[in-house]
Amino acid sequence: MKNLLSLLLSFFICTFSVSTVAQVTELEDTLVPTYNGDNGILEKIIRPKCLGCHSSQLNGESARNFAPEGVNFDTFEGAKQQGDKIVNQAVELMRMPPNSALRLNDNEKQAVKNWMALGFPEETMPTHYIVADQTLILPEVFIIDADGNITTKVVTDMKLVESEPIRFEIQQLEVLDLVE
Repeated sequence: MKNLLSLLLSFFICTFSVSTVAQVTELEDTLVPTYNGDNGILEKIIRPKCLGCHSSQLNGESARNFAPEGVNFDTFEGAKQQGDKIVNQAVELMRMPPNSALRLNDNEKQAVKNWMALGFPEETMPTHYIVADQTLILPEVFIIDADGNITTKVVTDMKLVESEPIRFEIQQLEVLDLVE
């Protein structure tokens, strides 16, 4: 538990020290494990690699490249309903998309696995910094191992300790789930 707390604290110190630079430079290339958003699963993976066959706008076997009718990913509900199959076919078995030039790269595979590990969220999870009492409230925090796999979900509240550089002290940490 002590290692987990150290890791979490280090993460927040690093994150908030460079957050402005990261938002401007790195987010353009980051795959966010949510369905919606400029860098979400829909825009970065599903639209360019899946909707050629799995769109509700396509009808008939030839137009859908033999993808089953009703297996559509152009809505959140459709993609979430098929989420486990997407992971199985595109990440684990690497059968989809059928055009090998469009197959998912390692970063895309990891983003889809993280999307599944998070329960296939539609929108980015909120983060709040409340200035009045200098408290950072993160409803859910996800611990990621060196390979990019989400390993733990926790809830935490932190108090501002230092403002230059920004440093927070963990007030409460509750492990919600260990992800396998």
